[in-house]
Amino acid sequence: MTIDLFVSDEQDHVVMDLERWSALAQAALREEGVRGAVEVSLIFSDELTIAELNERFMGKSGP
Repeated sequence: MTIDLFVSDEQDHVVMDLERWSALAQAALREEGVRGAVEVSLIFSDELTIAELNERFMGKSGP
């Protein structure tokens, strides 16, 4: 399995262990038997950014 993994921490409220989250995502994919080329993005953000994205793409206010 080839994994293209992108991990980004765009918030400053909680200290994130990006390597641990990366390893967890890879382990979950293996455990689920995912095969072939895989692309995963993990983006840690704050509530304001999530609320803006929800409004923009889902037409829903709030996080």
